Amino acid sequence: MAERSAESDGRLRWLCQIPMRDPQRAREELEFSKAHGAVGVESTGLRYGTSLGAQVFWPYYDMLQDMDMTLAVHVGGSNHSYFRNPQAFYYHHILPVPGAFHNLIAMDVPKRFPRLRVAFCEAGGSWVPHALSEKFRTNDRASERAWGDWRAAAKEYLAEANLYVSLLLDDDMAYIAQYIRDDRIMIGSDYSHIDAGTDPDALRIAAKRTDLSADVMAKLLDENARRCYGIS
Repeated sequence: MAERSAESDGRLRWLCQIPMRDPQRAREELEFSKAHGAVGVESTGLRYGTSLGAQVFWPYYDMLQDMDMTLAVHVGGSNHSYFRNPQAFYYHHILPVPGAFHNLIAMDVPKRFPRLRVAFCEAGGSWVPHALSEKFRTNDRASERAWGDWRAAAKEYLAEANLYVSLLLDDDMAYIAQYIRDDRIMIGSDYSHIDAGTDPDALRIAAKRTDLSADVMAKLLDENARRCYGIS
């Protein structure tokens, strides 16, 4: 990635992979990658079968925020599981993304690492209200009902959290923005391949939407992603 993106003179930015069971090697990979145009780290919603909010990963989040790099949580999982049962793709590959969103908040990672930016990619955003309701309508053990306005509690928490969600073009963007805020939503085309999360003509299609204001569209198509990935 470093070699190929170097031909763009900084125009193409990228995400690296790091070994999240070896802090020394992870730091070396981060330092090299940042020096060669990377803006963050890509991870699936489960890493080594462990939820991303687990304390074992906190030292890596400390590295990321200190180096001004983003954690991008992307759909994906075991190819062994996929080829054995493609119809379970949603269960094995998509659901870990909203699961990571819920778990990171449940473990208070956004507050523990306030400068860490986290993006949730290619899973759409229709799950956002449900994940928030599951978190904020229960107690800290997630086992008992917490009475009160969970929507207000969720919005208060997210107001201080650097959590970004990449929406699909057919998501109800205006509705989702009520929860995640219009300065935390983005879109992705999934360039350069074709699969279930792909919208090759995403920018043109999104620009024709009439349900969002021009200011929100500018955030959706440009400003928010640059802020998310630390691109000036």
